Amino acid sequence: MRQVAFAFSLRWSIVIVAVFALGGCAIVSEFKPSVTVRAMAPDEYVALRRGDVLGTGKLSALTVQALRVAEIDERACAKSTSLACIAAIAAVKDMDEETKTSALAELWLQHAVSISMSAPYTESSSTSAWIETARYAYAYLFFTRRVPGERAFEERQTQVRDWYNYAVQKTVAQLFGVRQGTPDAKAVKAKGVLRLGDWALRVDLNARLPNGVAMPRELLPASALRFQGLRGIYRRDGLGAELVAVTDAQSLTNHNGLPTGDDFSKKSTAWNEMPTPNVTVVLRFDVRSMEELLASHELVVAVYDPLVQDYLSLHGQRVPLAGNFTAGYGLWLARSEFNRQSLLGLLGRDRGIDQPRLYLMQPFDPQRRIIVMLHGLASSPEAWVNVANELLADEELRCAFQVWQVYYPTNMPLPANHAAIRQVLLAALHHFDPEDKTAASHGLVLVGHSMGGVLARLMVSTSDQQLLKWAESDPRIDLDRLGKSRAKIDPLLQFQPFRGVERVIFIATPHRGTVVAGQGFGRWVAGLVRLPLKLLEALAGAIPARADTMGTTQETLLERIPNSIDQLDEKDPFVKAAAELPISDRVSYHSIIARQNTDGSLADSDDGLVPYRSAHLEGAASERIIVSGHSVQETAASIAEIRRILREDIARHQLTIADIPPAERRGTCLAY
Repeated sequence: MRQVAFAFSLRWSIVIVAVFALGGCAIVSEFKPSVTVRAMAPDEYVALRRGDVLGTGKLSALTVQALRVAEIDERACAKSTSLACIAAIAAVKDMDEETKTSALAELWLQHAVSISMSAPYTESSSTSAWIETARYAYAYLFFTRRVPGERAFEERQTQVRDWYNYAVQKTVAQLFGVRQGTPDAKAVKAKGVLRLGDWALRVDLNARLPNGVAMPRELLPASALRFQGLRGIYRRDGLGAELVAVTDAQSLTNHNGLPTGDDFSKKSTAWNEMPTPNVTVVLRFDVRSMEELLASHELVVAVYDPLVQDYLSLHGQRVPLAGNFTAGYGLWLARSEFNRQSLLGLLGRDRGIDQPRLYLMQPFDPQRRIIVMLHGLASSPEAWVNVANELLADEELRCAFQVWQVYYPTNMPLPANHAAIRQVLLAALHHFDPEDKTAASHGLVLVGHSMGGVLARLMVSTSDQQLLKWAESDPRIDLDRLGKSRAKIDPLLQFQPFRGVERVIFIATPHRGTVVAGQGFGRWVAGLVRLPLKLLEALAGAIPARADTMGTTQETLLERIPNSIDQLDEKDPFVKAAAELPISDRVSYHSIIARQNTDGSLADSDDGLVPYRSAHLEGAASERIIVSGHSVQETAASIAEIRRILREDIARHQLTIADIPPAERRGTCLAY
């Protein structure tokens, strides 16, 4: 038996040795399997599927796979900053075009990043590398076998799009440096073409910069800006680099061409388009095939306004245009110093605001109707920070409206502020639409918070004799002394509803004043308020002190003129007269009213400053009660109500896409 067992064992040993001898490469030593498997953790899965040069600093799994298939040493490519790997994979003949172009895009991206991090380096070599990244990403997106829509759910397409967008961002930033005269740049601009090495670049400007500015002072990547104080950053995914164009239009100047002088009714006040608009830039290659694209050294730098354009037609494909709707607005507010300026203005100090200004939140769009926002006491456009931001985030509202914000000195008498605000709005509308024909000039919506709501009510009211009687009876005013100058005060006392306004949203508005303004802390604050000396020059006696005050100083005269807090006292004669002015029957108005808590009856409630009985208006199309303090406009519930009202307004004005001539259709936004 032992001999049999030994013989059997010997035969199997011979078989095993023979197998090793004949096919040893197919069998792993010690009989270990050639393929193993283990469970993958979620973070490993994400890193494998989505990790790339931008996210992890390493080549993506699909690019590494392409290198392996082409028998190119991926370890050398991962470490090397040379062009050897790019040349090697470009020379591969039988690789699928999608695999090849996407791998080349990432390898060029790696090379561009490496150049940018090395010192010294030339702008032209760095920019050329970024352009090559964009070129091969563009090739993958538009000139491979499948169209973008067929790859809509593939992560690889999202990666390549992100490489393209980042390369465009870097290219444009460096080209902007060239145009500003970067010493290291070797570029020559001739006949509208910018030459950079072998590349010829032409600018196609599809976005208008604000206030007639031809060239921004800065171009900042929106993705590099981080904000505090904003509840959300709103953007649209798509093709293109999201940038903020910072212009020099920071100072407020007169654009309306109206005469200046002592006449308050003709006194020019300032308006400006927001000096930090969002723009989206695309590098476009105007070619017809992959061969033309890879041979071309010409490209178009196309600049778009994401508020106007939301898709592009490229090579027979409808492509979403990337857009950021928050960054420009946030940057403007962050650099404005509005809070400090508005407080100085309230107290009548130097460097405070002393006359109303108007800010357009985007370059004027004749097809979008206008929302005019008026802030409250001791405030500024910052009062609307989340309201405006979240309205712009809503595609339906963004397509229908543009936002204008009024910034005014909150210490001024309400009649003076009202007259001046009317003047600046009229001037801006006349400038942009002198023939009163655009959609923007009709169907205006006013949104006023607190004292801004009182001003909004004056804007839509008729005053014939009512305020004149107030002025005649107010002991602080002497109309008899005006004589021939009487016409100067007429715009303050007699007016009709502002042309074009069809809807008003009153938020925490003290239509009948508030007891807080006349007592305790309110009276103390009112005592600190100083009207600007400029007010006397502007009014030129329109609100004179009585005869027994003549001979006193200008400062003393200003102390006798009622300021805004005086006129919000529920016992003040002006607020009583204003509360009785009839609102135009062509205007729909809505109330958003806050109460601090739900204790007690609604009629006896208040928001800490304004009682319900003062904020409530009979005849309102809607009234929404929100549990909140006085700054209710910033609450989510208030913004939701504003959205609801605006959508109701859109439904009233809405046209279908069939009603709009094809030549006037822009993106998916309809004209209202």
